[in-house]
Amino acid sequence: MRLKNNIDTILSNLAQQVSGALAILLVPAFLSAAEYGQVTSIVVFLSFLPFCDLGLSGVYNRKIPALLANGDSEDAAAWNGILIRIKLWGGIGFGVLIGGTYYWKSGDLSPAPVIAGIAAAGSATSFFISRAIAAGDFATSKNVTMLQAALRLAAIPGAAVLGVAGWCLGQLVASAGPLACRQNRRRWLEDWRAAGWSARLFRANFREALLLGLVANLWLQMLSFGRTFAAFAYPDAVTAQYGLVSAACQAIGSVVIAAFVPQTIKTYALLARSRDETAAYLQRTLLWAFPAMAAVASVLALALPPFFAHLFSAYHIPADLIVCFALNLMCYPVLVTLGSVLVGLEKTPLYLALVIGALLVAAGGAMATDAVFGYRAAAFGQLLAVSLFAGALSAVAFVLVRGRLILLAGALSMTPPVLYLLMVR
Repeated sequence: MRLKNNIDTILSNLAQQVSGALAILLVPAFLSAAEYGQVTSIVVFLSFLPFCDLGLSGVYNRKIPALLANGDSEDAAAWNGILIRIKLWGGIGFGVLIGGTYYWKSGDLSPAPVIAGIAAAGSATSFFISRAIAAGDFATSKNVTMLQAALRLAAIPGAAVLGVAGWCLGQLVASAGPLACRQNRRRWLEDWRAAGWSARLFRANFREALLLGLVANLWLQMLSFGRTFAAFAYPDAVTAQYGLVSAACQAIGSVVIAAFVPQTIKTYALLARSRDETAAYLQRTLLWAFPAMAAVASVLALALPPFFAHLFSAYHIPADLIVCFALNLMCYPVLVTLGSVLVGLEKTPLYLALVIGALLVAAGGAMATDAVFGYRAAAFGQLLAVSLFAGALSAVAFVLVRGRLILLAGALSMTPPVLYLLMVR
């Protein structure tokens, strides 16, 4: 990747982080705890939106670069035709489902059509980003992403003036904004008309797409299980607490995930050459990454509670809830380095089984400890699941490529639930 592409990617991520940080800091100041709980529920519902294309964008991002490099413009156009349609149709379908889910939970119908519009417009707009990245056009991807990040700030004054409805309108502006640009609309229509629906390509790639899509989306749901469980099972005021803490910790986690992208790419390359070299490389990475992330998680577990108590005093966030979410970060080095082993060796069904197992552990842990932890049970269920998933992932990676430090990192990744119990005892 050229230096300019790296800069474009960094600027895109930076714009998203700045926009997200401003929203976390300012939106809660204009909403009550119950209202912010509703916003958190909407965010949770929208978090399932990436699966509206049934995982085809993952396959698309892998195949398009090769097709364009080989000059196969016909198949590339066919892929564009498939993805643009499934994103639009899927976005509309998911939008109706998400809007209906919000109405079912809140009993308030007024924001539901706007929420459906956010999903439909966001899915259609995401085609621009997928198409640009797959074609190596990182400048276009940066421009669309930065435009959305800037427009998303409209949710802040929207929340100040109209509450939850204003926040929703701000999100709709951000989702639909890129489509308002004439050049983007023209390109979108050109791709729509260039090729129709290709049943042949869809059937040939459906299974792979579905597996990859399930892994990617359920993996992310595992990392935010506590917030999702709270959105469906807890009062809005408690959901607001989960939303604030989860957003802060996930922002840090997303930086870690992005930082490990080069390691993931190198792991794929090494797996094609030698498993021994792969094991050596993964062990070197974990040797510095795990202690560093453990130190960061420990500092956050101590520093974030007084920070949240001062900045969001009206939300009455329990300190042990913050500690529980912060300790999840200890597992991230194992999650982001060793998952690539299973994907690289085409063990996607096994990977999916591990993720589903972790989600079942999270749900079981939340329900089993409800009498002990109360509304903090969902956070503990998530911590337990993420820790056990990291341990299981390291055991599988050890079987596949060997390396004692891989096994040791997995064993240490299973200690956060114990540390949490000791810290809040």
